[in-house]
Amino acid sequence: MKVFISYSRQDESAVTSMVEDLERASVDVWLDNELRGGEAWWTQILTQIRDRTVFLFALSDNSLYSRPCRAELGYAEDLGLPILPVQVGEVSSYRADPIFSRQLVDYRNPTAASGFALMGALNEHATHRTDLPDPLPEAPPIPYEYLQRVGAQIHDSAMLAPPVQAQLLFELRNALHEEDDPSIVDDICKLLRALRRRTDVTYPVAAEIASMLGEVAPDAGQTGDAEICPDATVSGTDARPSGKGVPLVRRLNTRTKTLASPIEPAAAPTEQPSPAGTRRLSRRTILIALGGTAALVAGGTAITLSTSEPGPQNSAPTLSGKPGAVLWKVSAGSTLIFSSPTLGDGSVFVAGYDNNVYALDKASGAERWTAAISDRARPSPAFADGRVYVASWDGNVYALDARSGQERWKTKTPGDNSFPVSPVVADQTLYFGTTDGYVQALDAASGEPRWKTLTTGAASAAPTVTDGVLYIGTEGHVYALDAPTGTVRWSKEIGGQVWSSPAVADGRVFLGNDDHWVYALDADSGEERWQTPTGGAVYSSPAAVGGLIYIGSDDKNVYALDAGSGEVRWKTPTGGQVHSSPAVADGAVYVGSFDGFLYALGATDGVVRWKAGTGGQVWSSPTVAEKVVYVGSHDGKIYALER
Repeated sequence: MKVFISYSRQDESAVTSMVEDLERASVDVWLDNELRGGEAWWTQILTQIRDRTVFLFALSDNSLYSRPCRAELGYAEDLGLPILPVQVGEVSSYRADPIFSRQLVDYRNPTAASGFALMGALNEHATHRTDLPDPLPEAPPIPYEYLQRVGAQIHDSAMLAPPVQAQLLFELRNALHEEDDPSIVDDICKLLRALRRRTDVTYPVAAEIASMLGEVAPDAGQTGDAEICPDATVSGTDARPSGKGVPLVRRLNTRTKTLASPIEPAAAPTEQPSPAGTRRLSRRTILIALGGTAALVAGGTAITLSTSEPGPQNSAPTLSGKPGAVLWKVSAGSTLIFSSPTLGDGSVFVAGYDNNVYALDKASGAERWTAAISDRARPSPAFADGRVYVASWDGNVYALDARSGQERWKTKTPGDNSFPVSPVVADQTLYFGTTDGYVQALDAASGEPRWKTLTTGAASAAPTVTDGVLYIGTEGHVYALDAPTGTVRWSKEIGGQVWSSPAVADGRVFLGNDDHWVYALDADSGEERWQTPTGGAVYSSPAAVGGLIYIGSDDKNVYALDAGSGEVRWKTPTGGQVHSSPAVADGAVYVGSFDGFLYALGATDGVVRWKAGTGGQVWSSPTVAEKVVYVGSHDGKIYALER
């Protein structure tokens, strides 16, 4: 019998003892105790998984929150291998993960009885080994592939435009804040130094890198970035994350200001509404909770199409009766998914990380069409009246036909450093912010400009439009603009960069900030009603439902705040930062976490009803329709999960 063991390095001592016991019983055991990361490392692991009789998952909180372990487990499930969870460490909950529906062997305190139980379970599982599927399932992406991609851009001799530098810095800062594994932290620090050494580096980027490296300090209390992030790799570590253990480096202080947007600071603002066409908005609220992260690649604007015949327009996946069950998952053509799924005309629309926009069949996940634009899209598309709207880092806003993917129009934002942020549609008008500090409105049918207004700082998330007013956060400010004309009704200075799309309810505007606080402002005047601190920067957009405000934080918690007072009603911890924006439906709150899970929490008490693992961090915000939750993951896949 040949056994593959998937484990976290933090459990190495317990796993080593178990391996010795198995080898004494003549079991052929394989685990990656010699390989050290990269493509060869991952290829060898996947080969060994396919070659084994039984997949043994060394169960603990460490392995449950480990990206390589989750990817290995997902691949074994896709292959149909017999999977045996063997507990080797502490587990915080035995209900919230699908793996606990399997037979479990407790091997935390090995005895003769537990040894017999383990061997009996392995022998029983081995009888269920079947032939591998043909063709083989898609291989999961290499863990930490993003570091290879970022490194390739930084070490490229071609000039890096300022927006590209700022985006690379944004990604590395987030990674440095999240990663615990000392070897990964060391790699990130090396990339930061390499970026700072480039001859074309801008002063703001170089200054920010110096500040970041100065914040990271080892336990010994050393100072100076040469000591803080030494070039030598920390010995005794490998490419696996260290899970929930104590990090060997102090986390970044998230109160330090993050770059507002991937451009240099905008000029001093003056209000500049355009007189072009006005149209009254209806009294319905449009709230799109979108993330604030995207990537940059230079390119042109040509569009190519790959289409397939659309399926039924109102179809839904076949349900299994098991909340949290994966109904389908499909690759969206890239290794990272920041985009939140947008639903319309029986399709799931997603902006990929590979310069493509995808339309997937809502029921099956089958690809309906792919539209290739010349640069990467801001995280999430908008849908209305048979059109899909996408903001791109090529400086254009695109309108695509929802049935075919054909381009209906595209409009370039003015200015060399002007890039549109995720759009929102309300009554035939498309609204969005730009990285040079403007808020713009276009005719949704033609793309013709209606107005633009200059604000203080750049927006990093979509606006919210309700009752004829557009609300949007920028760098340290919140604005209320007249939606038909762009005229400023009020502006309010708050904290740091606003990464949230505002939520508007009961005469108040709610939003988070990277100064760690959640704010409530009067919708008519901008006057502050309350502010509530969290333990980290707030990138999540709030959901206002039933007198409560639901929002995530970088402190790894999901919060429910009283909409009237800001009082914390409950907070529920996850295993990672929460940039995902909650979706609320039928008494449940759905939200993703950097730990790779989508959580379903009780709306009134925050109790975890279930959580479903993906193969990567979940930055994407979930979308709920009928009995299904749709969400993207950094494993490059879109998931449809039963709720």
